[in-house]
Amino acid sequence: ISIGAQTAKALQHAFKNRIVHRDVKPSNILLTRNGLAKLTDFGLAKPMDEAGMSGITAAGATMGSLNYMSPEHIHDAKWADQRSDVYSLGATMYHMLTGEAAFPGSDLVSKVTSIQNEEPPSPKELRPEVPDALCRLIQRMMAKKPDDRYQTPKEVVSDLRTIRNLLSRQPVST
Repeated sequence: ISIGAQTAKALQHAFKNRIVHRDVKPSNILLTRNGLAKLTDFGLAKPMDEAGMSGITAAGATMGSLNYMSPEHIHDAKWADQRSDVYSLGATMYHMLTGEAAFPGSDLVSKVTSIQNEEPPSPKELRPEVPDALCRLIQRMMAKKPDDRYQTPKEVVSDLRTIRNLLSRQPVST
């Protein structure tokens, strides 16, 4: 929860500055010795234009890491916006919680088809101890349609704080 919230804060900062990261994935989140999460590798980042589309990617070009790319980013990278970054952070959090990619297909075509058309399995299927609220948050982050996702990373931060606060009030079972 903490790593997800810190990364969402970094994405919110980029969004406020009209930048889309376009390559959020576990290997681009580094942890300091003090446990602070740092979002790195802005090599694929692009400015958003007035229409909200990310900058100068050639039409039909796909750049990024497939396991963490949103359906619209796979279709055409110019449509990647802050909601695509939210999707990618959701896919990253899914992987952090379960140890597996949400769509682990063995070949490119099956993986792309799954990302674009299937709902990811609930993290609970792999890790039953994952709280329901966190599963719902990740499912919303990874919604197929951008309009069904959190619209800004700031909204993700807010819900992660709420979940953290709820969990901290629950008694620990032995």
